[in-house]
Amino acid sequence: MCTTPYGFDWCTSLTSSPQSVTTSTMVKKRTLSPLPAFDQKALPVFLQKHDFKELHALTIWRYLAQHPDATFADIPGIPKTLRTLLGEHFAHFTTSVTTEQRSADGTVKLLLKLQDGHEIEAVIMRHTGRNTLCVSSQVGCQMGCTFCATGTLGIIADLCSGEILEQLAHANRVAPIRNVVFMGMGEPLNNYDAVLAAIRAMTKVFGLAPKYITLSTVGVIHRIRQLSRDAPLVRLALSLHAPTQEMRSEIVPTSTAYPLDKLMAAIDDHLAMKEGRLVMVEYCMLAGVNDSIETAHTLGKLLQNRSVHVNLIPYNTTDVGAQFQSPSAEDIRAFHAVLREPYNLKATIRENHGTDIDGACGQLALKNKPDGSRDIEDLGPRRTKAPRKTKKSSSTSDNASVDASPVATSTGSWLTRVNVFIDEYQQAIGFILLGASVAVLAIGIARRGRTHLS
Repeated sequence: MCTTPYGFDWCTSLTSSPQSVTTSTMVKKRTLSPLPAFDQKALPVFLQKHDFKELHALTIWRYLAQHPDATFADIPGIPKTLRTLLGEHFAHFTTSVTTEQRSADGTVKLLLKLQDGHEIEAVIMRHTGRNTLCVSSQVGCQMGCTFCATGTLGIIADLCSGEILEQLAHANRVAPIRNVVFMGMGEPLNNYDAVLAAIRAMTKVFGLAPKYITLSTVGVIHRIRQLSRDAPLVRLALSLHAPTQEMRSEIVPTSTAYPLDKLMAAIDDHLAMKEGRLVMVEYCMLAGVNDSIETAHTLGKLLQNRSVHVNLIPYNTTDVGAQFQSPSAEDIRAFHAVLREPYNLKATIRENHGTDIDGACGQLALKNKPDGSRDIEDLGPRRTKAPRKTKKSSSTSDNASVDASPVATSTGSWLTRVNVFIDEYQQAIGFILLGASVAVLAIGIARRGRTHLS
């Protein structure tokens, strides 16, 4: 990877045409014109080729990020001739929001049309005190998860870093975004350079804290190791879905390329590189497939003594996964209880957001509901080979001590809960502490005044 003195990634050849950018990593080549202004490769190369200071790139990006409706002519601190050239070769947005759907729970799904006609989705999830954006990194996905709508399509194209960042810029128009998760369409680590460049820009340009950026992967082992070095503060989520290689290969066929023992070794190395690291383990629960009590014990043994947080995700129905069903709430709670008690694992049952607009996990779909057109993720084969269903363990009844609610039940200690509370309400806490400091200062000044008068 090439890096400028200012930390911007640029690997575009200086001899290439400034009017286009081409992306290709064993997928369809795409040529974009005009170029995305947020693209972390194209703009620094363009500036260097036209004898402008490369430092102007950061000025341009930050201004456009803070002023989503601005034109290049509005950008202060750059030469007038550069403003003109930017207007000729770049666009603030090369993507457009064609549909904005709002869920009853406040989730917002944005359907984005790319410059070359492809479509992707970004989902805004609202929480108390923060908004989280789920971004796509590819059009389609080559990992082939049998329960996931995107996985049936196969890989169509990689997004460039500019197109990934435009999702954040569009979302900020709807609501201020604090968290970003790479859990949309695509396997982020299969589009590594563009995703890494986008992550760095999210912190340097958009001002997001690295700890609020999470990347989810099926388990591209060599890229996990690389990410640990390149972006050590970014959080990692592992889409595991099964505790054995045999079961995982049936649910995620491409996982045969990433043996479970080697994958867990990479996770261990990732955790060891920085004290206090925590890996989120995502586990999509499929009735009769991976939800038995026996499987819960196998998962507990696999993850025991590892610094992980298991996120149990009830299966969300899609047009391409009719052979699957979500387990009952009782079965999910029983599975959850096994992870908590015998194995002392942190575990949560995810509260799905946006299921009524197909915006939940595994549902991302390019749907135009009024005219009934199909999602881009539904354009692949409608029939996928279902994993073999496992027999339910009779020990389910032995786990009577389960929580009353299957949603967001954490197994963390009181200290973990305090940390979560502080994280949720840190802004309000900051204002309270600031007010208290001002009050103490005022009291001190008043006392000094009385002392001088006496």
